[in-house]
Amino acid sequence: MRRPGLVNYVLLGADEASFHDGFRIADGDRVAIDVKSHGVAFGNTIRCVSPAPLT
Repeated sequence: MRRPGLVNYVLLGADEASFHDGFRIADGDRVAIDVKSHGVAFGNTIRCVSPAPLT
């Protein structure tokens, strides 16, 4: 799902997915990424919404 102004990113962990270690992202959580080597930082607040009804 691409829309102008949105950034798609993937959370990567160690050799095992963080999901299996109990890590979960929930509504209202904030994910922030700081790439200091490039002077770039961005973040996003997670919002869970219901899908639009099919018509």
